[in-house]
Amino acid sequence: MSRQPVSVEGLADLEKMMVEHLPKSTGRGVLRRVGTAALKIFVERARDLAPRASGDLAESLAVSTRLDPRQRRDHRKLVSDDKAAVELFGGAAALPHAHLVEFGTVERHLASGGSTGTMPAQPFMRPAWDATRDAVLDDIADGLGREIAATVARRAKRLARKAGR
Repeated sequence: MSRQPVSVEGLADLEKMMVEHLPKSTGRGVLRRVGTAALKIFVERARDLAPRASGDLAESLAVSTRLDPRQRRDHRKLVSDDKAAVELFGGAAALPHAHLVEFGTVERHLASGGSTGTMPAQPFMRPAWDATRDAVLDDIADGLGREIAATVARRAKRLARKAGR
């Protein structure tokens, strides 16, 4: 796994607006909705590029807030103890061989004299990310502004209705 930190400049005003006008849980919902919508661009491109031997790999690609136990263990090794407000993941859901397809395998010789054979790399996730990275980040930046404004307006309307009772 390669670490590629991503930063988007100019989001301080949006963060300030969220902190001032929205409860933490509502803010997390905003981030989750915007992030999920943006990551779908990447996942759709990865589906288009995924090898289609059976179609299982392409169909397993999804956006999620959860990892399976193995992925969670590996993820903990990569991130600091910093608690993020929202973490989203795009990739193969519960397919243990997806990384082998992406990166390929080398031949291993067994003690019995046999061998495991090789599988050439068939990259699909990295090319998908390279092709959609800018679109995903732009979608996050644009979507956050719209979603925060809409959520603040909905919340204000709801609070006004409650006050009028």
